[in-house]
Amino acid sequence: MTSIWGPVTSTVDWCEPNYLVSAWVAEPFNTASSLAMVVAGLLGIVLHRTLPVRYRVALAMLVVVGIGSVAFHATLRFETQMLDELPMVYLVLLVVYELTGARVRWPFALAGLVLTVLASGTRGQVQFYVFQVGFGALEVFALAKTYLVQRGAPSPVRKLYRYGMLSYAVAVTAWFVDIRFCGAIGDWKLHAVWHVLVSAGFYALLLVIARSAPARPQPNAH
Repeated sequence: MTSIWGPVTSTVDWCEPNYLVSAWVAEPFNTASSLAMVVAGLLGIVLHRTLPVRYRVALAMLVVVGIGSVAFHATLRFETQMLDELPMVYLVLLVVYELTGARVRWPFALAGLVLTVLASGTRGQVQFYVFQVGFGALEVFALAKTYLVQRGAPSPVRKLYRYGMLSYAVAVTAWFVDIRFCGAIGDWKLHAVWHVLVSAGFYALLLVIARSAPARPQPNAH
């Protein structure tokens, strides 16, 4: 089926076959499952209105990531890929900023600028690995720091942490198998599984951070 969006220009194409159902949507399952991030973010904002503003901003950013992911998987264009990947970078930087208790913001803004330039200014396999390494390093740091901060938290928070980490771990496994072993196992819709489980995992882990991270000092512009 011919795409109305033109040829695929994204630097990654997932296992789900393209444009089998509609000329408007490249990957229907991956597109629809991206809405899990939108739902998780909106639910978090509605159900946890007493959270500090910074955490509600993180939930709102998750909604932005979900919308970008919908656009990306529907079109497989490089431009919409950036609408998915760059908000992911900004979201993880926001989480790392919160976890570290940093007093200054400019190093995080600089890191965001550098990753934006590298991710949007490269193409092909270089772009794929630049984004995955940059985002992945921040993600691993955030997960490790979350583990540390939750150890002294009350039992319900530690239980929520275990749920969030299990969901996240299964999600990452599904992501890896989908992209690495697609040719061997075929399309099991594992990237769609990633969308749903990582949304649940992030939701849980952000609540863990909100309930166990040290109080944030007043930021200093210098």
